[in-house]
Amino acid sequence: MRKFSRSALAIAIAIVIPGPVLALTLDELIDNKPAPPGFNVIHVDDLVQLMHDPSAHLYIYDVNPVDDRAQTGSIPGAELLPSYIYDSSAVLPPRKDATLVFYCRNAACKASDIAANRALLAGYTDVDVMVDGIEGWIRAGMRTEQ
Repeated sequence: MRKFSRSALAIAIAIVIPGPVLALTLDELIDNKPAPPGFNVIHVDDLVQLMHDPSAHLYIYDVNPVDDRAQTGSIPGAELLPSYIYDSSAVLPPRKDATLVFYCRNAACKASDIAANRALLAGYTDVDVMVDGIEGWIRAGMRTEQ
């Protein structure tokens, strides 16, 4: 009886706790429908490449708190979001197919994930999270600006 209750608990937790961004929902598993696309995960070198591509229509968003920015600076050209909760119609570009890149401190920080998901919910189709964050940017020897 004890094994059954642990198994049942494990199944219940797996169903209730949300999985990664691209995980299937229970309805999608039952109906066999594909999950909606999520944001792309990119790294420092990917962002540098995008920054050098004039056709990218690139917008970079720093989702770090003001205190963190004072210590680390920001990626040159990044727009500074006041929070990962923002008004997409006031902050994001009018082109829904523009390339949006969000970043925060490092891979453990999830503020950029939340900000990116808000952009997806607003109808943007090319949304990236630079998971290395500002710490990875600095570690790679890239310059920052205050």
